[in-house]
Amino acid sequence: MGVRIKDYQLTCNSHKQYDVIFDDTEIETIVTRDPAQVCSWVNETEETNQCRLHRLIVGFDIEWRPNFISGAAQNPVATLQLCVGTRCLIYQIIHAPSIPWRLRNFLNDDDYRFVGVGIENDAKKLLNDYGIELSDKVDLREWAAEELDNDNLRRAGLKDLVREVVGTQIYKPKSVTLSAWDERWLSLDQICYACLDAYLSFEVGRLLDSCDDIIRETIKEDVVEVEVSGQSSIASSSIIGSEEILKVDEEDNNPKNDEVEREVSILDEETYNMIEELETKSSGGFYYGAKASQKIDDQIVIESNQETDTDEMSLCYGVALERVSSKILNARAPNLFITFVSR
Repeated sequence: MGVRIKDYQLTCNSHKQYDVIFDDTEIETIVTRDPAQVCSWVNETEETNQCRLHRLIVGFDIEWRPNFISGAAQNPVATLQLCVGTRCLIYQIIHAPSIPWRLRNFLNDDDYRFVGVGIENDAKKLLNDYGIELSDKVDLREWAAEELDNDNLRRAGLKDLVREVVGTQIYKPKSVTLSAWDERWLSLDQICYACLDAYLSFEVGRLLDSCDDIIRETIKEDVVEVEVSGQSSIASSSIIGSEEILKVDEEDNNPKNDEVEREVSILDEETYNMIEELETKSSGGFYYGAKASQKIDDQIVIESNQETDTDEMSLCYGVALERVSSKILNARAPNLFITFVSR
């Protein structure tokens, strides 16, 4: 995924302003060591998000210069990054003359949820280095593992979480990760890196939070009974653009898989109708691999041009469907699978 940066080339000494452009999203980024600029950023953030202050999600990350001497103590935190929506702050705390109480109060507000990868350790380091407390902190790895029902994500890095939750790839070069973060003037590569860490932490948290809402509503929905005669099936979530894709693979005709009855909470009526159509036309059989995919592609691609909130809804509907089906039914089918991607 390409990343670009626009430098506003401000002549003032208090801060620098950039637009970091990621996947056509412009992230307004302030780089500063001035406490007054930090207070301004916090004030503007709260004013802009007044309607959601009771549950504000804030992307969080820190950077420091690595110490390559064996047994030596870690260097102190050099930058603190915060992001809400498309507004990012890179606070060069190591060069700051003081740490404003406005920032301390913001970070210690119980109404705000700070999200990041390995955030517990980052919070401890920030406390040890500067005496700054972080109140409500959530590790995105644990949150994603629970929402997506995937324990492997508990050991994932931000790159893996972005791929699984946001559905895009990012590149994190080691040359930037291990660079001199305590320099007075950060390079453009460092600014892009620091900004995206905070922004993508926010995005992952935002999408997972949306899934929480969807899943809570889903559990209340009436459960639709689907009978799949002569074959087993398993519903799972996937994030592949804005299309709905149905893949059907061949079963092994094992008698123990016959007459499987399942209850699946179907959030998308069109998806349910497609399953019924395939079942009816196959007369107890089924379509094979590419043939099934082609059939669905022909039907769906035309409809997928409608304007929809694809990023959030494709994830939430898919996750909600998987969570409800897997937890209620615990169905297993190694030879036949159905993958839903809601528009």
